[in-house]
Amino acid sequence: MQTKEPEDNTPKTVSDIIDSLEQIQTTRFPTIQTYLQVEEHFGQLGEALTIIREYKDGEVPYEIGRMNQDVLKLSAIHVSTAELVGYLQGYARRAEDQRKIVKSRYATNVKRKRDELAKNGVVVKMTETEVDDASRVLATPVYLEAADAETISRMVSQAWYSIGDFVKILNAAIQRSHQELFSKHQ
Repeated sequence: MQTKEPEDNTPKTVSDIIDSLEQIQTTRFPTIQTYLQVEEHFGQLGEALTIIREYKDGEVPYEIGRMNQDVLKLSAIHVSTAELVGYLQGYARRAEDQRKIVKSRYATNVKRKRDELAKNGVVVKMTETEVDDASRVLATPVYLEAADAETISRMVSQAWYSIGDFVKILNAAIQRSHQELFSKHQ
């Protein structure tokens, strides 16, 4: 005859529950390194920033012909990378939404496990703060993915807006140069 092992009625904590929960599967997003290797879009942004740095560093002469070429190139890059900017902003939003959902699901799972143990006579000591902390720890991978998504989105958005601003500045410089040339010839 088998003897039933005595039930462990030792009070449980949130740490005991964490170890017994299954990992929630999520959509894995590409890493920042993966995005930076997408030459089509990120290469264009790098090219635009290189042109802008040449003006900042004084490496290019302020000649109307060169400035006109650069305005056209920068404008083309600005327009062709707009889709990427929108995608990355949406991707960051989706990653943040996924982070919130996964954290909430873990909190629900921790509470469900607590209630299940309590029904079986096991005392579980945990506060709402501990449940919140545990769910955050369990959701660490999606927190990091959301942070990476936000970082890459902000980097690309800032570069994109800066390119647009520089096109405006370069256009204004071209206009001033034209006005100076026109006034010299009168």
